[in-house]
Amino acid sequence: MSHYSKKANARRAATAARIDPETVRFFQTDEGWTWAPIDATAASAELPAADAAVESFEDAAPARTAKTRAVRPHRALGLIRPDQIAECWEGVSPDLCGALWAAMAHVPLHTGETPPEPDIGAVSTVWQHFTQDQQRALNALAKARNAAQAKNAPPAPPARRDAPRGAWLREGEERAEAGALPPVPDFSAATHAPYRKKLAALVHLAETGDIAGLRAVEIKPYSSSPKAMARYRDLCVKALENAPREDQAA
Repeated sequence: MSHYSKKANARRAATAARIDPETVRFFQTDEGWTWAPIDATAASAELPAADAAVESFEDAAPARTAKTRAVRPHRALGLIRPDQIAECWEGVSPDLCGALWAAMAHVPLHTGETPPEPDIGAVSTVWQHFTQDQQRALNALAKARNAAQAKNAPPAPPARRDAPRGAWLREGEERAEAGALPPVPDFSAATHAPYRKKLAALVHLAETGDIAGLRAVEIKPYSSSPKAMARYRDLCVKALENAPREDQAA
């Protein structure tokens, strides 16, 4: 232990003995750090008592450290059935393992289900009855079971994406077959901003019935915006070609 740590422990020991550290002076002896009142010379009988307090405080340090490093129960402990505990640690009470399993709600973590919250109070009560070696062994087995379950779990089905673009295309096809202009693509997103003027020009050509003008518009479909404009142009051409003519209507 360093020079400063020993002195700090002396101050803590003085505080623990309900002695205000500001009213005493700390000094080092051959046996270690101790203290004496500032306004008086410490009697020889006081020094051993002070040293004993420091030593007692220092001896308690490992216990305090061990307490802060307590083994916490792993969240996958519910995967270990009580009858499987023998694989982990011999001599563990099956009743104790059953109580821990029940407190952890024993719902597999990789089945897609949402497990109920474990009873934290019950888990803590049962967990403290295991030794630290048993706790570490149980946690190791829980981690292994969880990893194995994740590896053997069937792959999740790919998420189906909503396809508004597909719906727009189907509607446009239906309207074009009937001779009606397709709906105009939604270019309200910021990524479409550079193409809005060109889209507006296509809309104007479609509304004026200029098939030749629509066909003359060159579009390179290298991204989503030009691709949408190209589909819109082609659907407009199809719609205008299928639209009933005035002479046919007469």
